[in-house]
Amino acid sequence: MALQLVNRHTEALFGRTRDGLLGRRILDVFPEASESETTRNIRLALSDRTPREFEAVSLVLGHWISGVVYPQADGGFAVYFRDISERKRAEAALLESQERLRDLMETVNLGVFLTRDHNGTIVFWSEGCTRLYGWTAGEAVGRTTSDLLRTAYPVPLPDIEAAVERDGEWNGDVRHVTRSGRELVVAANLVRRHAPDADTPMFLEALTDVTAQRQAEQDLAELNRNLEARVREAVKEREDAQERAKHAQHMQALGQIAGGVAHEFNNILQAVQGGVQVIENRAADPASVRKFARIVMKSSERGSVITNRLLSFARRSAFRTEPIAPAAMLDAIRDVLEHTLGGQVAVRVQLRPNLPDVIADKGELEAALVNLATNARDAMPGGGTLTLEARLETVEAAGIHPAALKPGRFVRLIVRDHGTGMDPVILARAAEPFFTTKPPGTGTGLGLPMAKGFAEQSGGGLAIESEPGRGTTVTLWLPAADTGTGTAATPTGASDPQAAGKPPAHVLLVDDEEMVRETLAAGLEDAGLAVLVAASGEEALALLDAGEPVDLLVTDLSMPGMDGMMLIRHARARRSDLPALILTGYVDIAEQAAANSGAGAPSAVLRKPIGASQLAERMEETLAAKARSAGMGTAARPPS
Repeated sequence: MALQLVNRHTEALFGRTRDGLLGRRILDVFPEASESETTRNIRLALSDRTPREFEAVSLVLGHWISGVVYPQADGGFAVYFRDISERKRAEAALLESQERLRDLMETVNLGVFLTRDHNGTIVFWSEGCTRLYGWTAGEAVGRTTSDLLRTAYPVPLPDIEAAVERDGEWNGDVRHVTRSGRELVVAANLVRRHAPDADTPMFLEALTDVTAQRQAEQDLAELNRNLEARVREAVKEREDAQERAKHAQHMQALGQIAGGVAHEFNNILQAVQGGVQVIENRAADPASVRKFARIVMKSSERGSVITNRLLSFARRSAFRTEPIAPAAMLDAIRDVLEHTLGGQVAVRVQLRPNLPDVIADKGELEAALVNLATNARDAMPGGGTLTLEARLETVEAAGIHPAALKPGRFVRLIVRDHGTGMDPVILARAAEPFFTTKPPGTGTGLGLPMAKGFAEQSGGGLAIESEPGRGTTVTLWLPAADTGTGTAATPTGASDPQAAGKPPAHVLLVDDEEMVRETLAAGLEDAGLAVLVAASGEEALALLDAGEPVDLLVTDLSMPGMDGMMLIRHARARRSDLPALILTGYVDIAEQAAANSGAGAPSAVLRKPIGASQLAERMEETLAAKARSAGMGTAARPPS
């Protein structure tokens, strides 16, 4: 049966032109589809005359698609295809994440179970609980903790419930009885969690057996009371008791960690701690202080990138492009890599002169380069040289480029190692999601696919060259900016209003975290802004009511009592044209809330962490936009 109608999405999906498809039989165009799930569903739909829906890996495309087959009255059929490979990858990634969490909970030597509401009904019982108490999950789930474990609390239960309701968690020792009748003293960390699919709150309880520790503490107390009489005989017993207490305290610390969400930031913390120590030791050396301050800043920015990836693991986060100077960016990356790849890997940067800026998302670009550098290090187990190179390339004609780039100017970023290399079979699959040659547990197979996806989303491309024994070269092409020379670029920051002859803008900064509030305020003051600070929404409103001049409100989203959205609404009731920015780590939640806030919506939602200079730039943009909308045509400070 010949094809009669083909839309442009089909052309894009299958890489064929409409003229090349119309009038031809499907199996003539795609002979490999003769035994495919699509063909099977077409036959079934024509046989029973009912629509058929299916999902399968396309034998033609090599990735996941979904389809619906509709039989037609004239004996023909219509098929609607959709590329669902991104969703399938996200589902696989989410499943892997869930399996890792389950493996962690089953492996760590802790007793952990979940309860709903304050009645203590058990809905999850880990293997650690089975080892600790003796009951299996099948025997425990559905029963209450007080009934199963005969829980004895150190304080009245209503006091514990009130503490959880007030603070979100409670920590303390409880007494439990095991299946065999043995009484345990258990350090409990009870944390309140809100499940998205449940009306009632859920409670995660992390438990650690501290019976030996508490007994040791009692023994030590007894020894101290009778120390003068028993000191010689008790020295060895005391040392043993102290060792048991030390081990039990370590296990209790693990229990506290398991009560929250653990993130593996060891490398980042190493760079930050090492950099701060060097800064402290070399306080009299300004060049070293500046160098290692940059390293600490880059490490913290890398931590922010990792956090953002975790928060949006199953969906793409916002993609924000900006001009980036290749020289400054590669120098900063080199500083980070030299402290994270190990002493056996030398990092070298090669730059062509007069390079233009690249247009890309800075965080995504840095993450891609770090991933590629990590792969290069792993390919050189005996050490070697990692080269980061940047050069300008002009693509004259489409269709002949190794990355299938459109004509234009591109900055070519090259990551080269002299490691083990890849044979043609492995090289052909290197960019496939989840494909890895690393041992189990040491690689996800996502580094190259994510770098390739980032380059293509930026309007560029990625190519890999490799030979066994000769190393690997990965090239990223990214669009070049129309103007500007990146190698001569200097760090950008907010302009100084006083230097430009304008009075400084007055900013009201609100955050309940003192460290965040004070560091941002200092940075904004360094940028030439006049800053008022408030630790709560109520304190901020009091400043407005007192007539303090305020041109812009900057507030945290999540604060005790009055949150950021509510503060903006109350502030706008007092000063209707007051621009406002929200700072938060929960950008998705804030943007959804802002969309439903009407006139009380913020001017913009910015993701934490954010540097003071970057925040100052966004504030200046916001004030300039307000001035333009008011017909002023300038970014000068509006009247307060």
